[in-house]
Amino acid sequence: MIWQLPITEKKKKRVRNSKMADLNNSPGRDGHAIMAGAFIGEFAEETPWVHLDIAGTATTEKPSCFGPTGATGVMVRSLATFVERFEGKK
Repeated sequence: MIWQLPITEKKKKRVRNSKMADLNNSPGRDGHAIMAGAFIGEFAEETPWVHLDIAGTATTEKPSCFGPTGATGVMVRSLATFVERFEGKK
């Protein structure tokens, strides 16, 4: 599942609010995926970008129908499908 998380101006301001640096990559204990996206967005400027939050699904301790124990490769199939569809539209 892919869901576009809302990066509001309030979140962007929190990233820009740092007493020690130009940007704060950890401005609180809430909304980690959104805040990480807001942080990356500061560097992307006008370039289209995407942040894939895979922290909770990057590895598995048990094998499943999707693959063996260890690194999951989460989002690889989704990205491959996206590229195939994008290339097909050219």
